[in-house]
Amino acid sequence: MVPIVFPPFIFPQGILETLFKKRAVFHVGLPWHDLLIQVSRTRNSTMSLAKPAMRGLLGKRLRFHLPIAFALSLVAAAAFKYGVTEPRKQAYADFYKQYDTTKEFNNMRDAGVFESVRPTGE
Repeated sequence: MVPIVFPPFIFPQGILETLFKKRAVFHVGLPWHDLLIQVSRTRNSTMSLAKPAMRGLLGKRLRFHLPIAFALSLVAAAAFKYGVTEPRKQAYADFYKQYDTTKEFNNMRDAGVFESVRPTGE
């Protein structure tokens, strides 16, 4: 445990006991820094920690996290569908509504893209 540094001129001994009602170790910020003052409670009672749950931890965590993960995955899928896929489909549909394959072929032929078809000027 790392000691907490309290200079004695700021927190005298009596105030520390009233401020901190539990057992703690404080480091006194004096030149002889090895001096440790142990502040104990006025009542002599022991605190016991709750026993840790050693069984069923995975099941308990899954019961909590699995529905959240499922809901977030549905939200992500819906956001991708309506935020990316549908606008992309609409952009392709708008492009191919106005796309003229014959006009595009003639432009590429005149540019000399094809080896098997001569440009119209020759």
